[in-house]
Amino acid sequence: PVALFGLGSARYALQDLAGARWAWERYVSDNPNDVPGLNNLAVVLGELGCPERGLRLAELALYRSSPGDELHAEVLDTIEALRAGAQHPERGECVPDAAVVPSTAD
Repeated sequence: PVALFGLGSARYALQDLAGARWAWERYVSDNPNDVPGLNNLAVVLGELGCPERGLRLAELALYRSSPGDELHAEVLDTIEALRAGAQHPERGECVPDAAVVPSTAD
């Protein structure tokens, strides 16, 4: 599973947003409580035109983090950016495959 996180990061660095999304979707499905994974997936979804779904994941990442966490401020920045983008309608490709939807139940 950690390899998927690294693959997503590598794909994102190469500006392969679809590849980053693919890897992070799968990573998050195996690690639904992972704040960095949730935040990275939220960012890439926003960049792919899926700010509403990205916002839901970023809010979940915020819930799973605490104000003292290093990533807390970064997640807040992600939420702010996604809220600005959520004013535009999402495209059909924003819906994930059922197999890679992270569970939000605790």
